Amino acid sequence: MSTLTATPAKEPKGLSLDRVGMLLSSACAVHCILMPFALGALVFLGAEWVASETTELLLIGSAFLVALASLIPSFRKHRNPAALLLFAAGISLVVGSHLLLEDHGLWMGVGMAMGGCFIAFAHYRNHRACACCVGH
Repeated sequence: MSTLTATPAKEPKGLSLDRVGMLLSSACAVHCILMPFALGALVFLGAEWVASETTELLLIGSAFLVALASLIPSFRKHRNPAALLLFAAGISLVVGSHLLLEDHGLWMGVGMAMGGCFIAFAHYRNHRACACCVGH
C-alpha cells in the first residue's frame, strides 16, 4: 500500500510584488535605523540626499503602494488577514514615528525601522501564502 505525500508547491519565479515589497521595506528599515548615526558622515561625503525628507517620503510611499498592490488582491483571494494586519501595524509605526517624532533621533529611527520590518514580514507571509497556490 502506498502512501500519498503532499509535494510542496513550487515558489513563483521572478520578481513578484512581495519580493519588491520585502526589498523596499527592508531598505526603508535600514535607512531609518542608520540615519541618526550617519547624518554627519553623509554631509561630509556630499550625500545629503540620502537623509533628505524627499528620500524618506519616496521610500515610505513606494513601500505603501507596493504593499497595497500586493496584499489587497491576495487578501481577496485567500481571506487570511494576517499579512494585512502586519502591514497595518507596520505602516502605523512608520507614519506615527514620522509624524510624532520629527526630530530624526534614535526613537524615530527605531519606530520607523520596526515598522519597515513589520511590512517586510507582511510581504513574506503573503509570499508564502501565495506560493501554496502555484500550480492549483
